[in-house]
Amino acid sequence: MSTQPASGKKSKQKKAKGFKGFPEHIYPQYDEHDVAQILHVSVRTVQSWRSTPDKGPDFVKIGDSVRYHKQALIDYIEKRTVRRG
Repeated sequence: MSTQPASGKKSKQKKAKGFKGFPEHIYPQYDEHDVAQILHVSVRTVQSWRSTPDKGPDFVKIGDSVRYHKQALIDYIEKRTVRRG
């Protein structure tokens, strides 16, 4: 899965403060704006999913900060893949 948004611009991957030294797969990498761009939905849709059980990708919430792991997005897309044949 490519994490490059449809606009052709690469989303900025920022390391969260306090995660220095942690392997990249441990800390959440994407915010709701990144997720909206990757999944081609509005930010409001991503926000709505968080308040509805079993909707949208899994997320991490620490205080007011909401972040998504790359693998959570991959899992979300794969669960919704329709296989023919």
